[in-house]
Amino acid sequence: MKIGLNGKAYHGVAGAEPSDEIPAIRDVTLTIEVNAVELNSRLSNWAENEAGIRKAKVDFDMVWDGTLADQTAMQTAALAGTKRAFKFLDATLGYGYWGDFVISGFGMNQPLEDGTTIPVSLVLSGALNVKAPV
Repeated sequence: MKIGLNGKAYHGVAGAEPSDEIPAIRDVTLTIEVNAVELNSRLSNWAENEAGIRKAKVDFDMVWDGTLADQTAMQTAALAGTKRAFKFLDATLGYGYWGDFVISGFGMNQPLEDGTTIPVSLVLSGALNVKAPV
C-alpha cells in the first residue's frame, strides 16, 4: 500500500521528462478520461461504443512560499499560456505518469485560520506517458 505522503511531483520544460521536484505540493488528483464514441445503428438493439479521444487533468494545491522557483515558473507559464512538463509518482523512482500540460488554473487561497495555498489545475497537451518503477 502506498500513502500520498510518499508521492513525488516534478516539473520542468515542456518536451522533456521533468526532474525538478515540487516540494510544497499536497493533495494531488490525476484523472484520466476516455470519450465514448457512439456508433449506434439500426443493425442492433444495443448501444455500440468505441473508445475515442483520451484526456487527462491534474488538480493539486501547493503551500504558498514566494521564494520557491517552481511556484514562480508555474505562475509565469499560467500567465503566458505556455506548457510545462509535469510528472507524478507514487514514490521516489516509483510508478506514475508524466507529460506536457497547460496550466488552466492558478490562484491563491487565504483562509482565515489556515495556511495560504495555491490551487493549480492542469490539462494534458499531447500523450500521457507511463513511468514504470525503477
